[in-house]
Amino acid sequence: MGPANAGPAQVLGPAIRRGAFCCHGFQQDPNASLTMYRTVLTAALLTVLGCAAPTAPAPDDTGFDPAPFDRPTTSAKIAQRNLDATIAGQERALIARPADPALLVSLSDALLTRSQFRGTFADLDRVKQLGAEAVAQHPEAGWALELRANAHQAVHAFDAAEADLRAATVLDGKDRTLAATTIWLARGERLHEVLALRRAAAERHPTFRNRTAVAAALGALGRYPEADAEWVAALDAYRDVSPLPVAYVAFQRGVMWSEQADRPDRGLRLYREAVQRFPAYGVANVHLAELEWQAGDATGAAQRLERIRELTQDPEPTGLLSEIVAADSPTRAAALSSQARDGYEGLFARHPLAFLDHGAEFFSGPGADPGRALRLAERNLENRANARAYEIALNAAEAAGDRDAFCDIARRAASATPTVGLRQRLDDAACR
Repeated sequence: MGPANAGPAQVLGPAIRRGAFCCHGFQQDPNASLTMYRTVLTAALLTVLGCAAPTAPAPDDTGFDPAPFDRPTTSAKIAQRNLDATIAGQERALIARPADPALLVSLSDALLTRSQFRGTFADLDRVKQLGAEAVAQHPEAGWALELRANAHQAVHAFDAAEADLRAATVLDGKDRTLAATTIWLARGERLHEVLALRRAAAERHPTFRNRTAVAAALGALGRYPEADAEWVAALDAYRDVSPLPVAYVAFQRGVMWSEQADRPDRGLRLYREAVQRFPAYGVANVHLAELEWQAGDATGAAQRLERIRELTQDPEPTGLLSEIVAADSPTRAAALSSQARDGYEGLFARHPLAFLDHGAEFFSGPGADPGRALRLAERNLENRANARAYEIALNAAEAAGDRDAFCDIARRAASATPTVGLRQRLDDAACR
């Protein structure tokens, strides 16, 4: 749900998502796959999908390791039980000590972690409640405002989060510029400043958290090999035994390579590593299923989504499953799409900013309402004008067949720091 550059003890953000590849252009059927307009990346994938492309040499993977962490961790089941037990125990303790600062902070972090990995979005409701309670109980405490800022950030209420950080600094004088970099990164703002501040923090304290923060900033700037090296270096700094941070790094590397750098071949291997480390990792399973589907394994992708959608409150796997089964089972696809739509409507009501991106993708595709998709995508752009938000908005405008909107978004996107895919889209836009 929240920004993707926070550490694994915080919510790490909704996953950056890509749909299926197809060789089509502008103004195609709005019910077609979300990302039919993407550039197809490898000759092998193109051949599987029946699209024509010249043969190209295989990418150079020298030095690339999808599983660089070789130290033992606890099992995924144990990690999951431990996290659930921690949350349950802290909730009980909070009954006796409802204003305990350390307990409020620790419980909030644990809930955000569970929500990130398992799509337990009811945990976001609880985090918002804890933030409000902390401020009510400790109105003169900067830490309470910072806790509420984290809750706002988790549901993409970035203006409110920044306001709370500023107010917290007024109260206690503590510099929270580094904390604000999470918001700037999520919005695609001040990226060079974000990198400089995070590098300085990592040089002072080269911890796992600080190094992952540097890696995320490098990735946002398009410096993918440097970012990957930093993700791997973060694992070298990891000293615990939980598999969750290891799975998190694999997933974030997968997002960067497959969806920012246009290397789905690497993303496939990294997502597999993430779900091997933590099989219940909801968003990692969705991303992996997408790439499996793109590679021609619709059956495996569908089975993966069937398993994961029973374990999560996230409607995304159900929406994607409806796309995959549409050709063979249109009646079931319609039922799944309706179920996903209901899920998104409930999330919009509770957290109106947090699911705009995924909602726009859904309504561009199986939700079959491209006009609404475009409205959601435009609102998302108002809240966070980063490269991913522009790509989603361009896709929504294409799905809606609205060339004026497409060209307006393309012109605005020229000011963003682009991913490889966005740069290609802008080069091909022909809106001049």
